Amino acid sequence: MKQININEIENIKIGNAQNNEAGTGCTVIICEKGAVTGLDVRGGGPASRETELLNPLMSNKGIHGLLLGGGSAYGLDAASGIMQYLEEHKIGLKVGDQLVPIVVGSCIFDLACGDGSVRPDNNMGYLACVDSEANIERNGNVGGGTGKSAEVPEAIKKATEEARKNLVNVSLVNGTIPHELTVNFGSSKVILKPAVEGTGVIAGGAVRPVLELAGVKNVTAKTLGSRNSRNIVYATLKALKAMRTPEEVARLRGKTVAEILK
Repeated sequence: MKQININEIENIKIGNAQNNEAGTGCTVIICEKGAVTGLDVRGGGPASRETELLNPLMSNKGIHGLLLGGGSAYGLDAASGIMQYLEEHKIGLKVGDQLVPIVVGSCIFDLACGDGSVRPDNNMGYLACVDSEANIERNGNVGGGTGKSAEVPEAIKKATEEARKNLVNVSLVNGTIPHELTVNFGSSKVILKPAVEGTGVIAGGAVRPVLELAGVKNVTAKTLGSRNSRNIVYATLKALKAMRTPEEVARLRGKTVAEILK
């Protein structure tokens, strides 16, 4: 199946405008000939505009502009800029001798991501429409998603700190695990066995990447029961954390480390 970009669809033009310093922006989709659309409203406080027009019981036959913005309820002001642009370009629904552009919109809460006093407004909505004339597909944190870019560094920082708190020391002997171990997690079972040099990591599915990231060079693994990837990953981690060092095993068995490693 051939993949197409959204800007290759006839009657669809996309534009963006943003204030990178303030961390907010808006994205507009222009449908010059009108487009039939649907809507699924979620959340306890949606900031939206004219969404009732998308109800199939309404007489409206389609929309001419769609606003996706930041600024929460304040950002809905950008729709007036879109209305202005569409009116100037004679795009809209004919009502008698008048032309009324149908513009719906929804805005996310990004006021805490940057300068909350700066929000998408009439001018930004208009500029997004002007940008749509080039109809260039832009990926990443642009337009309505600009504010979310400010959250990425903080999210990475928190994830790194959390990862450091949960670091696990994995005991290895000559590139393999010190002993065989069977571990259950939920309805999944993972069996790990030591292997000689040159064997490699004989494991499939979700087990292999976990073992490789732990630095295991030679091992054989088998999974039984549920194939749920989450359960298998947790079972593998549980097994690695439960591995006993040669010194611990020797102490428990009352033998020397040399005798254990024979």
